[in-house]
Order: sequence, then structure tokens, then C-alpha cells
Amino acid sequence: MISAQPPLRLRAPSATFRHAEDKLEVEVVLVNEEERPLFVTIGIRQILYDAASHTLNLWLTDHARSAETPHGRCGTISVPRTQVIEAGARHPLHLDVPRRLTRLVPHADKSFHFEDLDLSQAQQINVHVGCSEKPFYYNPKGPAVLDQLKAWCAVVDISARAGKPPKEEKPPPRKK
Repeated sequence: MISAQPPLRLRAPSATFRHAEDKLEVEVVLVNEEERPLFVTIGIRQILYDAASHTLNLWLTDHARSAETPHGRCGTISVPRTQVIEAGARHPLHLDVPRRLTRLVPHADKSFHFEDLDLSQAQQINVHVGCSEKPFYYNPKGPAVLDQLKAWCAVVDISARAGKPPKEEKPPPRKK
């Protein structure tokens, strides 16, 4: 059995998001508090939205996926995009998410339907970042790739509340 890594000291001292015209802009600052480089996932792997609580979950790891559930079925799984953060360094992470998404919802009988997701009402965003001491290398002789991806990294959870749009700066008055 593969076990996940122990918790690593990756911190996010600031995380915000704001509603832009056609997207949600998420800004997270990651800080590596380890004495060695860390590899963090930087691309969105799964988006889950709970309309009742207005909570958006952005998974930059594959930990939310399951091979058994209809939402986790897929023919292929790609290697996650990663970024090296040196010991003691800070790394800004910028994610853009469209305000409207269409999701394919599969059913057990192999049929499916489309579901519209309106993310413009999101008030809370949870970002789940994968973090590891080493880069991911797929082992073709090992367990299923999804199991390898889950065992490769620990998950760091970061929450952000909706921020106010930045104030537009007024140009200085003209001198006469």
C-alpha cells in the first residue's frame, strides 16, 4: 500500500480572490518553510462548486478524484504541472477560473447530461495544493496512475474569501 507524504511546511500567508468581468481571479502566495526545495502543483485538476454554500473548491491535486465514482472516471490522467519553490522562498500563484462552466455529468448507465455552473455567486474558495519533496515520475510497473499521484504529494488546504474589487486610481489633478 502506498502512503501519502508527511505534512510539509508549505504556508500560504495570503490568499484572495475577486470577481472580474468574465472570470474569478485567485491569488495565493506560497512560502516554503522547509530547508530544501519543494515541488508544488500549479494547474487546476478539478473544480467542484457547492451552490448552496457558495463554496468553490479548486483541486490542484488528484486527491478529490476516485476511480469508482462517476465524477472520477476518465480515460487518461495527465502528469500535473509543478513549480519548484526553493527553501525559504515565496511564490505567487495566480489562477483564473471562468465565471460560467459547463460540466459533463456521467451516470452509472454510461449516459450523461450537461450541467451549467454559475460561479459568479462564489463567496469562498478553497484551494488544495499538492506539495512534495521530489518531482512526480510515473512508474508503468507500479499501481494505477491515480494511486501514484495521490501517494506522491501531501495536500495543503488554503481558503480565501471574496475580496473587494481594487479601487480605480484617479489621475492626479492637472496643474494650470
